Amino acid sequence: MKNNMVEITKRFFENIPSDKYGIDLMEFEMLMISGEINEYLLLDVREHDDFRKERIPGSVNIPYSQLSIKIDEIPSEQKVVIISKKGLVAAQISSLLNACGYRTWTLREGIEGYIDIGGNVGGKS
Repeated sequence: MKNNMVEITKRFFENIPSDKYGIDLMEFEMLMISGEINEYLLLDVREHDDFRKERIPGSVNIPYSQLSIKIDEIPSEQKVVIISKKGLVAAQISSLLNACGYRTWTLREGIEGYIDIGGNVGGKS
């Protein structure tokens, strides 16, 4: 049974377009500059250690590995931008949460892409 569930989950994620619900890096930066980003919850789904090292100011961390037990911490009425390392995991989570009734978008190219364009990040070295 467990192997069957793993296979079903794998097929589900393989069929999700990586950018169906995506915010491009420059659009995201404009939302940050204008302050419109305050209308969104910035949800970083990377593991705690990665989040501590570098994060987008104002983002909250619920690691992907804990999402199923902490899903109630995500306000269902708020728009959510999901952040991962490169955007791929975020796209999968976004599609899954959207199917559950949340309104989510993915930061395309993830935090690595955001850093590459000179986006503001904080954290400990």
